[in-house]
Amino acid sequence: LRAKAALKLACTPLAKYSALMLLRETNTQCFYSLLREDLEELLPTLYTPTVGDACLAWGSLLPRPTGLYISYDQHRDRLKEVVAAWPESQVKIAVITDGNRILGLGDLGAHGMGIPVGKATVYGACGVDPRWILPVQVDVGCNTASVRDDPLYLGDRRSRLPDEEYYPFMHQVVQAIQERYGFGTLMHWEDVSSKHSFGLLELLRAAEVTTFNDDIEATAVISLAALLGAVKVP
Repeated sequence: LRAKAALKLACTPLAKYSALMLLRETNTQCFYSLLREDLEELLPTLYTPTVGDACLAWGSLLPRPTGLYISYDQHRDRLKEVVAAWPESQVKIAVITDGNRILGLGDLGAHGMGIPVGKATVYGACGVDPRWILPVQVDVGCNTASVRDDPLYLGDRRSRLPDEEYYPFMHQVVQAIQERYGFGTLMHWEDVSSKHSFGLLELLRAAEVTTFNDDIEATAVISLAALLGAVKVP
């Protein structure tokens, strides 16, 4: 009742998002109970479209939802240590972004964390144990100067890595997650650039990593389902 009352006082979708994320951070059980009770109304606030506004305001959000930030500049020599700091021990799905293509907003760098946090919430709303989901923002730079130079920007103030450094580092991130949580951990990619999405799929499939790109494969599945439904395939 208190959570519902607090939501009624929130005047904008972003204010509701902040109120819900505060509840998620302080009382996970109540958060998911409320979400499953009114999924149709609350999911657009927690994911698209409101999550885009949240990413744009990420530097000033209080509190910011919890996720694992991995920085090339700060963490490349201690990835295992960074992954080991995540408090949950039974992760089965890592939802990963590099912040390069956030919805229709472009390159938001480290402020793309709202996307894996939001998709983790979607998993939880569908009945997946929230403790199994690891939201990951890999900071490999940002090419949007207005984002990168903002005083409130949380990420590394550098341009994006060239491909010859990008792909090996992303593979090392995957290996660090696998080393802690097992080779079968699903790597679920979100809002990576088209070029890097295909490149990562090729790289990780060759390494026999369990991997899934939401923007390529989920979109294809939904499109195929719509076509099959349209022609009424028996």
